[in-house]
Amino acid sequence: MFSTSVGTAMEDPTTKPGFYPPEFIKMKNPLPLSQEVFREGRQIYMGHCEVCHGARGDGQGGAAVISKYDPMPRNFTDSDLMNPKTDGMLFYSVTQGVHGTMMILREIILSEHQRWAVI
Repeated sequence: MFSTSVGTAMEDPTTKPGFYPPEFIKMKNPLPLSQEVFREGRQIYMGHCEVCHGARGDGQGGAAVISKYDPMPRNFTDSDLMNPKTDGMLFYSVTQGVHGTMMILREIILSEHQRWAVI
C-alpha cells in the first residue's frame, strides 16, 4: 500500500492483476552494468525523479512532501515493494506512468536508452 502524508493509505495500483502488460514483465535491462550507465542513470534520476522520490529514493522528495501527494511517490528503499518488481515492470512505470498517482509518463521526455539507464 502507498502511505500518504496524512497517515492514510491507498492501494498500490501496480499490484492489481493485469497492471503490467505481459510483454513488459519479462523484459531485462539491455544496458550493461557499468560506471558509465550508472552515472547516466544517476544524472537522469537527479534531474527527473529526485524532486518527488527524494535524494535517498525514499519517496520523500520536496515536491511530494510540500504538495502532500496522495498517494506519496514510491519508496524505492522498501525491499518488500521493490524486490518483486522486474526491470520491465519498472521500465513500464517510467515509460507509461502510474494512473491514479502523480507519476506521469516519461516516454515523451526521455529516450528509451535514458529510461533504461535510470532503471
